[in-house]
Amino acid sequence: MFDRGLNLTLRAVRRQIAAMPHDLYLIRLIHHQTRRAFPGERLWSASQLIHPATLRFLRVRNREGCDVYIQPYAENRNSGYVLVDLDHRDPEVVQTLGPLHISGSCSGVVRRQ
Repeated sequence: MFDRGLNLTLRAVRRQIAAMPHDLYLIRLIHHQTRRAFPGERLWSASQLIHPATLRFLRVRNREGCDVYIQPYAENRNSGYVLVDLDHRDPEVVQTLGPLHISGSCSGVVRRQ
């Protein structure tokens, strides 16, 4: 049976993996209301990450209120880049991010100093 939501998630994850190819990815689940990370470290390869069972697991956690973060795993060698996605560019958000010198685009990658 065709699952439109699962298909859209698969397409989004494939695009993200293509944009940042790596051997392993660190998956973080952070509860939206409490801002607490789920315990444990989830390290998955790209093929594990796009497996339907994995995507179903992540979608269930998302429905339960978790934000899902995927980043290349580099042990203690984090690149220091942060993805900033400004879907709603309210003046206070732009003012808060002002020191980062974000241009007029709606999303971008910013180097942390």
